[in-house]
Amino acid sequence: MVTWLPISGRFARVSLLGVGLENDPEMLLSSFTGLIILMIPGNPGNEQFYADFGQIVLSKISRIMRISEENFLFCTVSHLNHVPMPRVYSGMSICNCADRISLAEQIQYKFNFCLQYLPKAAKLILIGHSIGSYFMLRILPDLLKHEFNVIRCISLFPTIEHMAESPNGERLLPWLKVDSYT
Repeated sequence: MVTWLPISGRFARVSLLGVGLENDPEMLLSSFTGLIILMIPGNPGNEQFYADFGQIVLSKISRIMRISEENFLFCTVSHLNHVPMPRVYSGMSICNCADRISLAEQIQYKFNFCLQYLPKAAKLILIGHSIGSYFMLRILPDLLKHEFNVIRCISLFPTIEHMAESPNGERLLPWLKVDSYT
């Protein structure tokens, strides 16, 4: 199921994979008590890129953990302004398609999605792909502070892992390096 959900006055395209998705997605998410796998995309931030991956993850989890398919969801939230918004939502959103969204705003947006739609009673696995791994690491402390039941975080090809060793990283590192005086 692909739907548009309001988050802090802006609309996000959200993909939900699992059983029983014919119901209202807001109601489904708010009352869900099983396992939610939240996929945080890399660039280009289009959640549809992860549909096949989500189906594979769900089938593997069902088999490995011996959990019935009704007890877990795979949820992916697109980045702000990374997918075209239907006109029906553009008039209701405080965000215009020409707006530039900062990294900090994108991170806060993902956290606000969690606050607004994900139930704290559900178990939560976070998966971040590329720059989504950075988003995941940034929202994790706040999720824990708000008592979300995060049971695992998984980084897929994290941008941050070897950034300093990349050509641009080597060029910029001397400018960005901060010495520790402890």
